[in-house]
Amino acid sequence: MQERYTTSSIKDFVPKPWALSVEDTLIALDSDPQQGLTTQEAARRTRQYGPNTLREVKPRSSWEIFINQFKNLIVYFLVAAALLSFVLGDHVEGLAIVAVILINAAIGFITELKGVRSIEALRKLGIVNSRVRRNGAVSEIPAQDLVPGDIIILEGGDIITADLRILSASKLQADESPLTGESLPVAKSTDILPNEVPLAERANMLFKGTAVTRGSGEALVTGSGMATELGSISSLVHETVVETTQLEKRLNQLGHWLIWVSLGIAALVGVTGIAAGRDIFLMIETGIAMGLRGTQVAREASDIILKDDSFASIVHAVKQGRIIFKNIKSFVVYLLSCNFSEIMTVGLAAFANAPLPLLPLQILFLNLVTDVFPALALAASEASPDIMKEEPRKKGDPIMNTERWFIVGIYGFVITVAVLGAMAIALFYFDMDEKTAVTISFLTLAFAQLWHVFNMRDKSSGFFNNAIVRNPFVWGALLLCTLLLAATVYVPLLAEVLNVANPGVNGWLLVFIMSLVPMFVGQIALTVLKRRVKD
Repeated sequence: MQERYTTSSIKDFVPKPWALSVEDTLIALDSDPQQGLTTQEAARRTRQYGPNTLREVKPRSSWEIFINQFKNLIVYFLVAAALLSFVLGDHVEGLAIVAVILINAAIGFITELKGVRSIEALRKLGIVNSRVRRNGAVSEIPAQDLVPGDIIILEGGDIITADLRILSASKLQADESPLTGESLPVAKSTDILPNEVPLAERANMLFKGTAVTRGSGEALVTGSGMATELGSISSLVHETVVETTQLEKRLNQLGHWLIWVSLGIAALVGVTGIAAGRDIFLMIETGIAMGLRGTQVAREASDIILKDDSFASIVHAVKQGRIIFKNIKSFVVYLLSCNFSEIMTVGLAAFANAPLPLLPLQILFLNLVTDVFPALALAASEASPDIMKEEPRKKGDPIMNTERWFIVGIYGFVITVAVLGAMAIALFYFDMDEKTAVTISFLTLAFAQLWHVFNMRDKSSGFFNNAIVRNPFVWGALLLCTLLLAATVYVPLLAEVLNVANPGVNGWLLVFIMSLVPMFVGQIALTVLKRRVKD
């Protein structure tokens, strides 16, 4: 049966222990400095005050994390598209969309679960022991078993696990920066202090969450668990509404903007398609498929956990923050340029009354293959050597500024030209049938997006010597995606679902050459920009 603890705090009995003498504090807590508490008395006080732990947020269950993967607008639209397919009798396409939803949820679930469990593992690392005098003998016990009145034995390097009134001190100093922000060690003594002394000036006290940097001494537990200064701060944190970071806000805004723009292009492309006599449901599903990417972008924000309070760690944290923000900008540009190329490819083909270069399920496949894996690999790229020399960005700076939107438009246009060019060559030069030509455009777009990842390097870096080339995750993503794309052609069931034909030797050669065009154009542009920067 679960223990019930009283709500009384030790502060009710010893409200200001720093203003009492050592003797008076011991009397107030009914503790003997030579014998300490007895085992029976410690157990009684544990029942009265509870364990020496801070209130914890209930960990999120795996089921809750999984369900949350379905709570976004674009998934609702995909569900609607799947239902529409079933209603219209296209069961294969409906099942494929359901599979896409589940795969997308699985990717998000695994990524988020890993992060949540990592945080929980870090919390477990915080379990420490304390040296305490009980029954006249010194022993080590788990810090959570400390109670008010316990006598603690201290040495340099010890973590303070409760609020303490110092009984004796020899050259005792403590690092209180986690609590007060004071970066230098604070000298400690047993002297009585006035009633109204600020927290940072209570030299005869030690506080939970701080550490002894040098010296030795003994101290009396005056506060445990939530009845500590750290516990008071924890209470305020729990009562405060959690706000999203500026980065998360910007990513969410961008993600919602992408969703509505993509859906709005079901309207622009759909209208054109209807005018050209195309299937309205095919146009709607195409627009919905293009919108899948929006929510994926918004999931990639990361947190930094500071493990200590040294200046070196703070500098390292700033560096990591810059790397994360830079990588986010890179894969947002990458995803948007890929997205725009799909939009322009379908839109221009519909406007020209040409065969639709991409089918809805093919677009969904691209979202899961040529977008997710290379984008995640980009997020793991290392920093450029000069990243700490860059000017700090302003708080309100958007992820996508005018320059980056221009870059997205140019890259999207070049990829579109390559894809439509490959399709035109397949139709009019090699005289391929429409299904094979659509396969050519699908594969050209897929591989063009894969090679396009190399255009995300810093313009100050070299063609072979850059963070993208040195990133093993990029090469792993390219290999995996290449195998999956080959499977769309050579695995009969997958080829049937995606309506893909075997392009043959000439088709594969055409796909390879045309898919390299955007990468070469991007590399030439980056080389020219690098020379201009040097000049």
